[in-house]
Amino acid sequence: MVNVIFAERISRDRGNTESIESQDEKLEARRADEAKVRDVLVVGKAVDRSVSGDVDFFDRPDLRKWLTDEAREQWDELWVTNQDRLSRNDMHFLAFVFKILEWGKTIVILDDPSLDLRTPEGRLIAHAKALGPAKELARIKERVRDSHERRRYTEAWPGGVPTYGYTTVPKLLPTGDKGKMVTRKVRVLDEYETTVLHEMRSWMVDEENPHTIKQVFVRLNKRGELTNRDRWRKYVLGQEPRGEKWSPSSVKQILTSLSLLGCKLHGLKPLYEPDGSLLVTADAVFTKEEWDTLQAAIKKREREPYRLFGTSPLLGVPFCAKCGASATHVVMTRVSGEGDAKTEKVYRYYRCTNQRQEKPCPGVSMRAHDVERLVEQIFLEQVGTVEVLKRIWVVGEDYTEELASVRAAISRLENERDTSVSWDDEDEESYRARKVKLVERRNILKQKPQRESGYIYKSSGVTYAQVWVDADEGKKRRLLVEAGVRFEITSMTEWEIKIPEDIKGRLAAAGETSSHRPV
Repeated sequence: MVNVIFAERISRDRGNTESIESQDEKLEARRADEAKVRDVLVVGKAVDRSVSGDVDFFDRPDLRKWLTDEAREQWDELWVTNQDRLSRNDMHFLAFVFKILEWGKTIVILDDPSLDLRTPEGRLIAHAKALGPAKELARIKERVRDSHERRRYTEAWPGGVPTYGYTTVPKLLPTGDKGKMVTRKVRVLDEYETTVLHEMRSWMVDEENPHTIKQVFVRLNKRGELTNRDRWRKYVLGQEPRGEKWSPSSVKQILTSLSLLGCKLHGLKPLYEPDGSLLVTADAVFTKEEWDTLQAAIKKREREPYRLFGTSPLLGVPFCAKCGASATHVVMTRVSGEGDAKTEKVYRYYRCTNQRQEKPCPGVSMRAHDVERLVEQIFLEQVGTVEVLKRIWVVGEDYTEELASVRAAISRLENERDTSVSWDDEDEESYRARKVKLVERRNILKQKPQRESGYIYKSSGVTYAQVWVDADEGKKRRLLVEAGVRFEITSMTEWEIKIPEDIKGRLAAAGETSSHRPV
């Protein structure tokens, strides 16, 4: 009795199984013939669909299951219809042959049944036969690379899952060959995903409750929003989603991708037109203003040294006067007595917990109730009559990256001309035309203003005292933090409250003081 496994492979499985079925029929026919002279038992079939001939045997989804120590005990011979169904990579093939011999197994190739891989002559013949498929594979790869390179700077989508917010549809595109047209996939906006992206943006730029990246991904996961790849699997490939979750990195990568402006990327980097401008091949998800304010909000969240929300009533206001670290809100519960006489008492403090320095801070603290009472009392005494100013983020202008890209393009163009061995008048004409466009673009960018993003303040028409009356705990905390108020703790009874410079100036004009220190 000889135990056999069938190895069947197809490079592209598009729902048509004729190729796999054909291989299976040939292998079954060989088994029937062999059964006339010896007992043959087919113990399994390794069927690898949509697997390139360049993939190593031990990386193939189905075949590798039969190559483990335990599974190898179940079979003696591996049958395949022809050698290139086994592999198109000559090095992989030879390495596998040596493994087969090491294991004491046999490979049977139907279109060359007399080939004996156990002899040096047989292995030499097999190697010579493997060179043909290997060369054909190399030619296929080269054609694919050339095809991708030609399409890289066109509207055609190279393949794979597009950025969240987009899907692909077929479209007739010119080939550049005497007006011939060919159908290619191109990116178009996905209506549902675009709506979700605008929601994500609104959460980030919300003035009342601005979200961090972490809050965005938690919110998406909580409501069961499918990730980019899971939506593609479900609605494009017709497969079951894998249950992937949103993460901080996936949210940030999507929201900061220039693809959302319709730009075409290679990898994660944008492609550029010959004149140095961004290559745009699809409609944009966001307008330029929406994009700029979103990027500013993301950068602002990254820069903030503390969050404007959380369980601490004054998060971002109390600080340690000795080391400058933010004071942590600490809650402790003490239980006394037993049974019905058991009582609990809660103690709250703002305490410095900074231990990340050479000499850890001694841990100054102050009762939370005292801090909260003093902050509210003194803040309203000093600033209650002052008008609240709306702080508005203004996006700056920075063309440094684009200018560097244009200069690099000029350098590449000049280097191409200097190193070419077959430069002619036609090349010179094209060179001058391209360089003129690049230089014009460079000069325009050099003249554009470079202005950093920052805040401007506008009148709100209400005072701090008026806003304070109806504000909840979170709103009060945001008022204090955005005003820049600092309550610095030196000890349980020593402290200082500091009012920011802009409020100091307005108070000074009114003849009032702007800081308070205990006597």
